[in-house]
Amino acid sequence: MSQPAVDGVHDLCNSISCNGSLCMNRASRIWIATLEWEQMAKTESLETDIRWSPPLRLTFLWVSSFLLFLMLPLDWHFWRGLKGLAPWQIWFHLATYLPHFIRAPRWGIASFLNIWLCLAAGFLLGTLVSWRCGERMAYSNAYRWMRALLRYRLALALLVYGLLKIFMLQFPLPTVSDLNTQYGDLMQWKIYYLTVGVGKMGYQPLLGGLEIGAALLLLWNRTAIIGACLSGAMLTNIVPANFAYQFGDHVFATILMLFAAVIAAHDGWRLLHLLVLQTAVKADRTKDLSLLMPRLAMCARGGIVTFAMLFAGSLSIGLRHSRWPYPDEAGMAGMAGVYNVREFSLNGEVLPYTLTGNRRWQDVVFEDWNTFSVRVNRPMTIEVAKPSIDNPEAQRLYEIAGNGGRHFYSYQENAATRTLLAKGKNDPAEILSLHYSKQPDGSFVLEGKEASGAKLHIVLERVDKRYLLDAGRRRPISLY
Repeated sequence: MSQPAVDGVHDLCNSISCNGSLCMNRASRIWIATLEWEQMAKTESLETDIRWSPPLRLTFLWVSSFLLFLMLPLDWHFWRGLKGLAPWQIWFHLATYLPHFIRAPRWGIASFLNIWLCLAAGFLLGTLVSWRCGERMAYSNAYRWMRALLRYRLALALLVYGLLKIFMLQFPLPTVSDLNTQYGDLMQWKIYYLTVGVGKMGYQPLLGGLEIGAALLLLWNRTAIIGACLSGAMLTNIVPANFAYQFGDHVFATILMLFAAVIAAHDGWRLLHLLVLQTAVKADRTKDLSLLMPRLAMCARGGIVTFAMLFAGSLSIGLRHSRWPYPDEAGMAGMAGVYNVREFSLNGEVLPYTLTGNRRWQDVVFEDWNTFSVRVNRPMTIEVAKPSIDNPEAQRLYEIAGNGGRHFYSYQENAATRTLLAKGKNDPAEILSLHYSKQPDGSFVLEGKEASGAKLHIVLERVDKRYLLDAGRRRPISLY
């Protein structure tokens, strides 16, 4: 017990000794409480420093080296991927770094090949640092730096994905072609994306708000455990969904889940005692970098918030007049909708309606942009994987990706000659040169030829189709 504390207790006891036994009892309780307070202070001062035994030091160096390889953009392929991106895609690309040192398959256990490579490199680097530094390294400070880097890295990724959901870009609304595609002809990820995209009551922005809230909590050490638990709860749903619906982002989602788990592990023992064993625990009094280096921590937080603001600004400006991820070029005026193929002739031969024929068109969908899709029972190349958001071709590929029931064409209209030059999106070698005309009965006639020279004569009849998504519910939905 320190000398000032002893002197203070002695003075207190002398001042109250004249009041008899009652005062002496009070003095005894004060004395005992003072001793307990001093013992607790000593215990807490010991708990602020981790006892770095040799096995713990080596394990820390292995884990921290592995995490550094996952966080730091050391891959030259990553920087080469910035070419051809829009400004907002560049910000997204920078915030969602994923190691690609070697080309790995998109699916299966082999898709984690670069992660295993980072793990092996971290093992070698950690062993080398342990051999060179040994006990001379300030492991407590290194642990503080590593935990701060993890918090900021996870917060940056959550902010970017949260803003995408706020702007309704990660899960866009379905196209008319999607609404007229058989359910079994859609890939798993496309079904999930369309389902979330049509969600009402602000479901997608709500998810984005939760991600942004978790990111902001991660920026401060005092609230980092809450942010880690909140992000971990969301990632517990995101990671299995990536595997089940084959989004193609399962590796990155798993890395984020690992970051959240490592951050939460700092308070894992306290959470176990408090929430599971329901016993009293002491608060974490470990000094974070925000206390040791307040200016540096403030600059780091300000940099991440500024990054998020620049990303949001580039989204609002760059996509103000855009249909992203769908094409921006307008289609034929007044043609958007679904059309039944009333008549189809190939080289002068009328082909009757059939579900099994591989040449006759069954129906046609014209979008608001310069795309039309055809339902026909003919084999085609399917864009199976979901195009990445930072893919320069995403705006061209998204509407055809995951759809195996329709053939998509991008067309250019010449209003003067009333002709369409259509190029296949699934097969660029498939080219149609068509002349169009409107009939008095409201039908639409297409005449022309394929790239092979086969002559086409197609009569389209508009279908007045109303979608339940547009009609809404019989009773307004309410959360209250």
